[in-house]
Amino acid sequence: MSRDVCRAHPAWTVVGVDLDGDVLRTARAWTGDEHLRAAFYRADLTRSVGTGLYDVVLAMECLAEIPDDTAALTRLAEALRPGGLLVAHVLHANWQPVLRSSRQDWEREVRRGYDRDSFLGMLDAAGFEVERVAETTRGLAQLAGDIGQRFESTPPVAKAPLLPVMMAAVGLDRAGVTWGPSRGLFVEATRR
Repeated sequence: MSRDVCRAHPAWTVVGVDLDGDVLRTARAWTGDEHLRAAFYRADLTRSVGTGLYDVVLAMECLAEIPDDTAALTRLAEALRPGGLLVAHVLHANWQPVLRSSRQDWEREVRRGYDRDSFLGMLDAAGFEVERVAETTRGLAQLAGDIGQRFESTPPVAKAPLLPVMMAAVGLDRAGVTWGPSRGLFVEATRR
């Protein structure tokens, strides 16, 4: 995602943080190959990552992996300048894979996901004004994820032919060519 943001906004400097060194090395390699304006640091989002430094913060499917998600949301709000934008994607608490043989949990989850109203309440308590909420990840996108999960340990060269198919599935899901209940929430919120 960092690479996509850099490509879409070449004047921006993108800063990515994670606790997982492998994730950070991969992100550096992907953005470094194209000489994009990006920096990646090992950091704990429950501790300060700066005050009023950023225009936009992305929290994409990471909050369910952070034990103190309330502290993380508070630190993300602090990191934004007033009026800055938080873009978050979280799974619903009741999400289910499409294929029964798929993993029934998120890889590093410490909670199953979020109830819509409680998550919006958490954002409000952290100092955000919710601007937009969209239901996401219906059947077709989840099926693509379930299939991709089966190839996680496959070398990148061998699984490369799957990428266009999976991206097409996600695109069709976004366009409404899908089925079933939403499994996620996409939220845009600004810092008050």
